[in-house]
Parts: sequence; C-alpha cells; structure tokens
Amino acid sequence: MTGEPSTTWPLPRFTANDSFAELHRWTDRTSTFDAKLAERVRTLIEQPARALADAPEPAHTIVHRDFHDKQVHVSNEGRPGLLDFDTLSTGDPALDVGNFLAHLELRRIQGRVSADDAAQACEAFLCAYAPDRDVHSRSRVYRSMTLLRLCCVYAFRTGGSEVSNALLHAANL
Repeated sequence: MTGEPSTTWPLPRFTANDSFAELHRWTDRTSTFDAKLAERVRTLIEQPARALADAPEPAHTIVHRDFHDKQVHVSNEGRPGLLDFDTLSTGDPALDVGNFLAHLELRRIQGRVSADDAAQACEAFLCAYAPDRDVHSRSRVYRSMTLLRLCCVYAFRTGGSEVSNALLHAANL
C-alpha cells in the first residue's frame, strides 16, 4: 500500500438530505411510542433544515458517521484509533464534528462527565480538529440533529424520558 487514497474503493455518499431522512425515520419510530415527543422533535427539525439549506455545499471527505467517544480506542502506548466503520461514507466533515460534540453533551446529561469537563473536552476536540469557519458553523447544525436523533433513541430506553427531554432542550439552535 502506498499510503495514497484508493480510487477503486467507492464509498457511498451521505448528504444532509440523508441525515434528515434518518432523523425523520427515528421520529416516525418514536411517534408510535411517544407521539407528543415525536411532534416536539418534528417542530425542531425545521431549524437545522433551514440552516443547512442556507449553507454553501461543502466539500465531501471520508466520514465515520457514527463518530463519538465510544468509537475511540486509546492503546496502552497512548495512540488513538477508531472503531466500527460500518457507516463509513463520503460526506460533510461537519457531520462527524457535530456528532462527537452531541455525544459529549449526552455524556454530560447522563452525568458521566461534569459540565466543566464536557466543555473542556469540546474545546480540546475543536482545537485538535481545527475545523474551518464553515465546517464549525455546520457542525452546530449537525450537533442539533444528532441530539434530536438521540432524543428519539433514548425515548425507547427504560428511564430514558428524562434524558430525552434534556436532549430535546439541548438541541435548540
């Protein structure tokens, strides 16, 4: 292997519209379980839809699509690595940034990290990733979309309504 990107390994393209379709599928699933929550999520979907519609078309790159803290493994030597490439695609890099930041918020809501630690982790991640202004702006939208999706996911978990409500509140742009 030369270390250069392969042109013979096609990855599916994942767009903002695909993200919205995924969010709508989760909302539809949630409506059979908690119609009120699903309706609240539906009203908030419009905010990120408008924000992404106004954004310029991003350059696509390889994205994990499920990038969060549990997908990062650190070796005994301190070298980081990523796990679980089943959703690997080409897409907007802001998707992975927003997803990671949303999961840090989830960990804060779950009480697994303090608000200060979550804020420091967000700052450190953004400093290391160094997204440009456009990616950073779109990542806020993807963060909100991920929080809305997680709100639906947690609605199905025992005792998840408190987490779902906090995620819904955090998703506001």
